[in-house]
Amino acid sequence: MDYFGLNLTNNALQIAQVKKSGVNFTLTVLEEVVNNFGLDFANERNRKNLLPELNKLLALGNIKTKQVVVGIPEKMVISRLVVLPPMKEEEIASALRYEADTFIPYPVTEAQMDYQVVKKMDNGQQYVWVVATRKSFLDGLQQLLTLADLVPLAVENEGIALTRALVPARAKPTLIFDIKQQETLFLVVKDAVPYLSRIVPVGSQAFTRAVSVALGMDNLKAQEYKNVYGFEKGKWQNKVRKALLPLLTRLIEDARQTMVAFNEEWHETVDLIILSGQESALPKLSDELIRTIGIEVQMGAPMANMQLAETIDKNFLKRKLDFSAAIGLAERQWR
Repeated sequence: MDYFGLNLTNNALQIAQVKKSGVNFTLTVLEEVVNNFGLDFANERNRKNLLPELNKLLALGNIKTKQVVVGIPEKMVISRLVVLPPMKEEEIASALRYEADTFIPYPVTEAQMDYQVVKKMDNGQQYVWVVATRKSFLDGLQQLLTLADLVPLAVENEGIALTRALVPARAKPTLIFDIKQQETLFLVVKDAVPYLSRIVPVGSQAFTRAVSVALGMDNLKAQEYKNVYGFEKGKWQNKVRKALLPLLTRLIEDARQTMVAFNEEWHETVDLIILSGQESALPKLSDELIRTIGIEVQMGAPMANMQLAETIDKNFLKRKLDFSAAIGLAERQWR
């Protein structure tokens, strides 16, 4: 099947395409354009503004197929792992509609809900991953895709795509620590299934502002200093580290709370953190997390065991962890 992944975020539109030949995978397309209009797809004017940007992106990637797997931000969906007692397949949907009242914060009649049975136990219990979002959001998205002459094979929340790209088959509980521009996503994953997610409104922009204010420089210069020095210690470096630490301390506390919540509900302990997103490459960030949380920390590797087409922009490869979700969407057929 010929298709590509389209990842939609508040700040960027990204595409990725992965081809398989035998046992080998090749990343053939990786492109990005800035999103200046957000994700209010229900707004007709906004859809019309986004359409030229989407068409530009498709042209940059030389996309020939109309089939696409679309990814939407975790904050646009309500997701939960639900454990159901033994029941027939045709009874699951009605059981989940009853359950939905307990976790969807708006009228269920306004929600579009989907589910996937991810595990069946010997005693008949079923683990069901449930995702819901507003119908108006999906209707607007469908209209945008139709305007772009695209056919959606699936719409996935970001957590599923990140799991596929970063933690495809690890049996033990793992925390994905994904730092984006405006927020950070914490996602606990086990056996390639997301169990718990949390979003915190602290991201790379907040880190840059903190350095800008502390050192009295513009955002562009602050971003440069942040990326070069990060959490390094030293006479000059320590000024940057000191500016960043309060924000990181908050994220560490939220990471701990996420892991504690998982442990309390599922009686298992997270023993690995995988970093993803814009700030994951900050110098000595991993060391700070290891020192304060006390478990193993690894950098995500969304392009592991992949060949790369020569046409891939080398600057994108330097930011590969920004494209984790897009790559995960492109791998949906195989993982």
